[in-house]
Amino acid sequence: MSNSIIDMYYQWNWTEFCPTGIKPFSNSSNDLLPCFQEIVLQFPVYAIFAAISAYNFGAFVRMVTRNPLQLRLIYARIVITVVLALLPVCKIFVFHHYGVPVTAVDVLIVCAECLMWIVHAGYLLAVRKFGILSHRGPLYMNVLWLSIFVLDAIWLRTSLNYDWWPWSLTTLIFDILYALTLLPKGNATFTPPQFTRDSEHEALLANRYTYFQFDFNEAHLGHAQDEANILGRLFFNWVNPLITKGVSGSLRKIEDLFDLPDSLNIARLSESLQLSISRTKTLFWALHKSFGREFYAIGILRFIADASGFAGPLLLGGLLSQQNVTNEEQVNATPYLYAFGLFATNMLSAFCGTHFRWRMSIIGMKMRIGVVSAIYRKALEARGLKDSRPEILNLMSTDTDRIVNSCISFHSFWSIPLQFAADDYRFNASLKLIQH
Repeated sequence: MSNSIIDMYYQWNWTEFCPTGIKPFSNSSNDLLPCFQEIVLQFPVYAIFAAISAYNFGAFVRMVTRNPLQLRLIYARIVITVVLALLPVCKIFVFHHYGVPVTAVDVLIVCAECLMWIVHAGYLLAVRKFGILSHRGPLYMNVLWLSIFVLDAIWLRTSLNYDWWPWSLTTLIFDILYALTLLPKGNATFTPPQFTRDSEHEALLANRYTYFQFDFNEAHLGHAQDEANILGRLFFNWVNPLITKGVSGSLRKIEDLFDLPDSLNIARLSESLQLSISRTKTLFWALHKSFGREFYAIGILRFIADASGFAGPLLLGGLLSQQNVTNEEQVNATPYLYAFGLFATNMLSAFCGTHFRWRMSIIGMKMRIGVVSAIYRKALEARGLKDSRPEILNLMSTDTDRIVNSCISFHSFWSIPLQFAADDYRFNASLKLIQH
C-alpha cells in the first residue's frame, strides 16, 4: 500500500469537520471562533460534567431528609435542566427546517449537551433523597457547572455576530436561573438506617438490591488515610468524611476526629529511635538511621516542584513569542503544546509541593514523637531529677521543636541555592534577549 493511500485513509481534516478547524482567533477580530469553542472547550467540559453526574448518580448510598425549601430548589433545578436539554435539539431542528447550514461538530455538540443535561437531571432526581446535606452537590461539580456557565457566556458573545444569537441568550438566561437555585441554603439531616426483624428477612428474600451501610457508628472515622486508595491519597479524598462531619456540626469532642494512622504508632516509633540511640550514641545519627530514608526521599518531591516552577516561566515565554498564522488553512500546533506544557507543569508543581509539605509534617511529627519519648524514658530511668522538672519540660517542648525544625530546614538548605541559580539564569537570558 502506497503512502498516498495511507494518507487518504488516516489523515484527519479539521476543515471538513468544522470550517475554521481548531484555529482559535479570526484575523478580523479577537473573538474566539465557534469551531474552536466547540471542539477544544465545550465538548471536553460537557463530557466531564456528564461523567461526574453519572458517577454521583450511582454513588449515593446515604439517605437524606430535606426540608421543603431544598426540595423546591431541587425540583426547580430539574425543570431548568430538562429545558436546557431540549433547547439544543429544538435549535438543530429549526436550523434544518430553515436551511441553515449545520456542520458535523454542531451535531456532536448538540448530542453531547443534550446527553449531559439528561444525565444531570437523573442525578438531581437522586439528590432528593440521597447524597450530602447540601442540595448544591459536591464542590467540584459546582466548579464544572461554573465553567459551563462561562462557556455559554462566551458563546453568546461570539453569536452576536450571527443570526442565531437568541438561542444563546435563552440558554444563558436558564443558566442564570439555575444559579439562582444554588443561592438558598435550606436544611437537611441524614436519615439513620432502620433495621427490624421483618426488614432483615425481607432483604434476604426480596428481589431488590440493598446497600450495606458501613457507617453505623457515625462518630468513628477510623484511621487517617490508612484505608484510602492511591487516588484518595493523591487528592486527599480521605478527608471528606471529616469535612462532612464538621459541616453537619458533629465535631464536639476529640473522639470525633480521625485516629492516628498506623505510620504514627507511638510505641513503634519510640522503640525504633531508642534502638538507634543505643547503637549510635548520638541523636543526630539516631534520627538519620530511623527516619533518614523517608526524610531524604521526600526531597525528590521538592526537587520536582522546584523544577516545574522553573519550567513554567520558560513555557510562558515560548507561548507569548508565538506569532499568529496568516494562512486560514494552516494550523500551528506549537502554541497548544506550550499551553498544555504550562498547564502540566503548574499541576505537577502544585501536586508535588502540596504532598511535600504534607509528608514533611508527617516526618516532623514522627521525629517529635521519637525525641519526646526518648527524653521521657531517660527522665524515668534517671535518679535525683526532682529539682530538674523545668529543664525536662524545656527539653520536651522548646528544644525538641528546635531539633525538628532544623531537620525540616535541611531541604530549604539545598533548594534555595538551586532556585537562586535558576532565577539568575532566567534573568541573564532575558537580558540577552532584550539586547538582541
